[in-house]
Amino acid sequence: MKIRNILFATIIIFFNQQSNAMNIVELQPEVEDHINETNSLEPKNIENTTLIDEDFSGENISKWKFKNIEIIGTSFCECCAQETTFIESVLTSVNISNKTTIRQKTVKKTIINALNACKNILIKKSFFSKNRIGIKFVKSIITETDFSGTFLINSFFEETDIINSDLQSTISNNASFIDCIIVDTSFRNSILVLTNFSGSRLENVDFGEGTLLYTNFSNCRLKNVNFESCTVIGSSFEGATFDNCNVQGVDFDGISLSDEQKEYLHRNGAKNVYWENDIS
Repeated sequence: MKIRNILFATIIIFFNQQSNAMNIVELQPEVEDHINETNSLEPKNIENTTLIDEDFSGENISKWKFKNIEIIGTSFCECCAQETTFIESVLTSVNISNKTTIRQKTVKKTIINALNACKNILIKKSFFSKNRIGIKFVKSIITETDFSGTFLINSFFEETDIINSDLQSTISNNASFIDCIIVDTSFRNSILVLTNFSGSRLENVDFGEGTLLYTNFSNCRLKNVNFESCTVIGSSFEGATFDNCNVQGVDFDGISLSDEQKEYLHRNGAKNVYWENDIS
């Protein structure tokens, strides 16, 4: 399992480098076909209202703007939403699963088949699972939400609270969780490549059996975080603090660590934690 995850993560890095060199992000054929076949609706600004049990499945809601609204029990499955934004809104029991593809197409943060920017919003008990997501959350709150099995591609979470949510078996490529608060949340069995958690507070978070490849935990506060059976390669913990974290048996070979971090990791059963004057 570990070898497979490392190989898969290496392939992700290779294709990420190739994509950056070409500056091209191609749509999958099935996504392109879906967009071409979808009827386009006129762009709308929906403000200061409540949407309950609405169904936007299969619709093209490109360039729509949702502001200061409450959305409850609504489906956006297989929806095309190019440059669609959600601002200062509350989303509860919203479904964006069922093979919806959410993907960043250009450097202007255009999103094909989903949401472009979410700012100052609350998402609760919603479903994003098994999708491809290139999405931006700023100063938002995400609670009891299912991202399990999701591909987080160039996704961006800034000053966002993620609470009691499921990101198990997530594959993350170049995603950022900057200055976030992540509590009671699972990334178990996930592959996190070039993922940035810098400046975030993580408490009761599970990375067990995952692969952390060039993941950035700089200046993170890590409390009750489980790294059990993790593969950690090329990752950064500069300025990070550990408090009651499970690092038993985790191999930190080649990871740059402060003396204080080394003392904690060594005392708690991590492997290959060396001081400069160590002989072996």
